[in-house]
Amino acid sequence: MPLLTCYYPSSNSAVYIVHLDVLQRRLGVPSQRQYLLAQLSEDEQAQYMCKPYKRQALAWLGARLGAKWLLKNTLFSTLPSAEIQIQKATNGAPFCARSGRPLSISHSNALAGAAIGNHPVGLDLEFSERFSALPTPWISPQEKQAHPNLSISQLWCIKEALYKAAGFGPFTQFCRAIELEHTTHKQLTVRNAINKKQPIQKTWRYNRWQLKQHDILFLEPNYE
Repeated sequence: MPLLTCYYPSSNSAVYIVHLDVLQRRLGVPSQRQYLLAQLSEDEQAQYMCKPYKRQALAWLGARLGAKWLLKNTLFSTLPSAEIQIQKATNGAPFCARSGRPLSISHSNALAGAAIGNHPVGLDLEFSERFSALPTPWISPQEKQAHPNLSISQLWCIKEALYKAAGFGPFTQFCRAIELEHTTHKQLTVRNAINKKQPIQKTWRYNRWQLKQHDILFLEPNYE
C-alpha cells in the first residue's frame, strides 16, 4: 500500500494525505526510519521525540511529512526537505516560512494530511462514522435539513475547514456565528449570522473524498 495519496482540487491547490499505518510500518525498518526522520530539521526531530504518546507523535509526523513533501513537490524541488520550514501565525495557522504560502493541516487516527493554495485554505479529516447524533450547537438542525446530500461528518468537516481558513474566536463561537446557507456539488455559501464585525468570505469552492472510511474535505475561497 502506498504511503501517500495526492489530490489536486485546482491548478493552484494540492492536498497530500499520509497513511499512518504505512508510516508506522516504515518507521519499524531502521533504514526507512533514518530516511523519514532525515526529512525533519533538528528542531523538528526534537519535537517529534518529545511527544508523550506514540499515536500523537505518529500523527504529528505524518502531517509534518505530508506538508514538507507537498511544499517540495510544488515549490521547492531542489531544496532538501529538512530545510523547508513550517511556522505558525499568531492565530495558530501554519504557513511556509520561505514562501509565506498558507497551509492547512489535519490528522485522525488513520490519516494525516496537508493542503496548500494561493489563499488561506481549509482541510479536515474525520472518521465517517464518528457522529451518531447531530452535534449541536456546532451544526444546527436547520443546516442539516438544508443539506440532505451531506452527512453529519461532512458538515462537521466543512465547519472545521472553514474555521482553519477564516475562523475567529473559539470554535464553538465560530460555528454559532456562521450559517451554511447553500451547498451545491462543489460550492458553498456562508452567512455570518451573528457577529457582523467579523467578516467572512461568502462563497467557497470545496472538494470532498473518502479514504479508509474517512471523509476528507478541502475548501478554498471563491473570488469569481
